[in-house]
Amino acid sequence: MSEHAAPLHCENCQTPLQGLYCHACGQSAHNPLKHLWHAIEEVFESFWHLDGRIFRSLRDTCVPGRIITQYLAGHRVRYLPPLRLFVILSLLTFFLARLWMPAMNLPEIQTGDTPTLSHEQTLLLNGAPWHPQHNPMQISGLSKARNDWLNRTVMPRLARNWPHLQQPAWLRDTWLSALPTTLFFLVPLFALLLRIAYLRPAWTFLEQMVVALYSHAFILIWLCGLMLLECLAQWSGIAVLTQASDSLLLLALPALWLWLWVCQKRVYRQSNGLTSLKFLLIGSLYSLLVLAGALLTLIFVILK
Repeated sequence: MSEHAAPLHCENCQTPLQGLYCHACGQSAHNPLKHLWHAIEEVFESFWHLDGRIFRSLRDTCVPGRIITQYLAGHRVRYLPPLRLFVILSLLTFFLARLWMPAMNLPEIQTGDTPTLSHEQTLLLNGAPWHPQHNPMQISGLSKARNDWLNRTVMPRLARNWPHLQQPAWLRDTWLSALPTTLFFLVPLFALLLRIAYLRPAWTFLEQMVVALYSHAFILIWLCGLMLLECLAQWSGIAVLTQASDSLLLLALPALWLWLWVCQKRVYRQSNGLTSLKFLLIGSLYSLLVLAGALLTLIFVILK
């Protein structure tokens, strides 16, 4: 047999070959270690195959209901599985959130330090700046040890971030950056709400999870878009671009609600009235959960 002759048996499982791929284990008959062109071809084939699924999944996720109906109808090979796509987008959004989150670069206030902030930026207690020894926080009902712990751990962080807390834009941006973490843990609850609201069609909880995961994948894409737009506006320093970014942020939430309504309508195929009623009930309950979760995450960010 010549050096470049095709092998007769699969090198992985020794099954007789009947084509370019082994019908038993699926391995290619070409050995990339012996043929440079096959090695290059394999690299680009894997790259474009993977990217093709990612781009197709992202594109169809942005069309309300398309990827959900296609996946539930059995057309699964062309898309990334919903959980995998959601995890990938979650990691990307977490990274962008950390990159986008406003820098908290004020100095730590240690015991005995004198704050160098202006009077308007200083955390005041009883009309005087907070100080761990001279003007500490004292909560009635707490023991001295607990009050000491409060002034030693919580209050310095609160005093450090107090100037930020007086800026509505900082609170808005930090709250938005806390949403990815919140959404990651709330997806099963959203699927449960869908399962309760939509008894017909009689989908299982796992099928409702597909709806929830792909819907949240779009929400993460939406968040990434907002963060990238805000980053571009901040880094450019162009006033017109900053104003346009702020205007788009005001329109972003209604646009998301409209997308979710259209998605729900196309997936479950119910009347406009019934879709609107269920959307309002599910949206109200879930919004409260998201607000509570993001608020807890925001508090953790402020006091970390």
